[in-house]
Amino acid sequence: MSTEAFKTITYKPNTTLFREGEQADFAYIIREGSVKVSKRGPSGADIPIALVKKGGIVGEMAIVSEAPRSATVTAQEETIVLAISKTSFENKLQSIDPFLYSLIKTVIARLRQTSDHTVNLYEKIKKMQGKAIQSAPPKSDLTQQKFANVNFIFADPNPQTRNSLRGGLFGLGFKEICDVSTLFQLREQIKKNRYDLLILDAAFGGREVAGFIHDIRHGIDCKNPFLSIIVLTQNKSPQNRDALLHAGCDHVLLKPISIEKISNAIKALCHYGRKFIVTHDYVGPDRINYQNPNGESAPVFDVPNTLAAKVLNEARAEDLEHAIHNSLCKFNEIKLERHLVQLAWLMDRLTPDNPEGYDPDYLLDCIENSLQDLSIRIDQDHAKSANTICKNMHHLIDTIREDSTQRIEKLADMTLFYKQLCENIPLGQGAHLSSHAQRHA
Repeated sequence: MSTEAFKTITYKPNTTLFREGEQADFAYIIREGSVKVSKRGPSGADIPIALVKKGGIVGEMAIVSEAPRSATVTAQEETIVLAISKTSFENKLQSIDPFLYSLIKTVIARLRQTSDHTVNLYEKIKKMQGKAIQSAPPKSDLTQQKFANVNFIFADPNPQTRNSLRGGLFGLGFKEICDVSTLFQLREQIKKNRYDLLILDAAFGGREVAGFIHDIRHGIDCKNPFLSIIVLTQNKSPQNRDALLHAGCDHVLLKPISIEKISNAIKALCHYGRKFIVTHDYVGPDRINYQNPNGESAPVFDVPNTLAAKVLNEARAEDLEHAIHNSLCKFNEIKLERHLVQLAWLMDRLTPDNPEGYDPDYLLDCIENSLQDLSIRIDQDHAKSANTICKNMHHLIDTIREDSTQRIEKLADMTLFYKQLCENIPLGQGAHLSSHAQRHA
């Protein structure tokens, strides 16, 4: 960064302003937007400790104390900051009373020690509370008061149905109720707020509703992809029910709907832990004995049941936010591994001796889709090299489409790029490559 005394900078969402442990050169005043402040715990996990909005300042502690950055700061949305250089910042501090300057430095040094101690203690507590948030075992009977803190949204194009349902849900004890009449409004709300429960009417269109649920479960413009989802429909066909369930919803309820039927479904969602399954194209509640096309079991992992945690355990919002963050990190790791598995499976079937007879254009489309989602999910520390590899593989796909006679030659090049991709995408200890992926890597 330049040594200008003051500089206005715009950061895109999820862009890091600075990382814990780096040397400090600037402090930042938030002029528009907001940033998240997080610290590494003893296990290496990032723990959110503050959200700083317009008018706040970050980065001042390291400048005053002349120590490395004590936390990582990341833009939550498009954020505009005024960056103040270290020299200018110190000159302003030294211009005040020398006693106050010394006092400020002492207070900041103690704050650093306190924040480190707090994060260490916080992570220990989270380990003990984690299972309670995931499974949310019942502590007491459900009462109206228990539903008061649930963030709930429902979408129905019919205003009479919305009014009737709203009145019945108020009777059950829900207070935080948001109702919308279009999928666009629903998407905007899901993007901005962290909901625990969604009731969605399939009257918007079965395919549109299934696609919307698919996006939620894949974390696309959604604060909590693990929220409980109930779909209402008057289509009694098993195919319709299966399509909605395979999109990732929890329950499908047939119309006509009564408050008692909805109440029973909500109570059922409060009394079981949540395990999600992850494949290359599905994320959602576990389907019993699911098998991938290649015969391997798909990964399953625990996710927060925030509905149950609020209703039965009265969990704090910050605890649930931490649990959601950890599950999102785990999900992203599994999703990366699934894409590598899927790419290997697809490349196997691009060979001329493929006995299953897949259409090469279809296989190439699937490879492009996997590469596109994979490049979005790659950690920022590894994005540059991995994204370059993805672009090279996209270029090979274009070449194969233009001249199918080059498929064998370009497939060999693609296999080399795939090996590089596996080397550039770090997977956690829990992730593993399938036999297909290992053969290519």
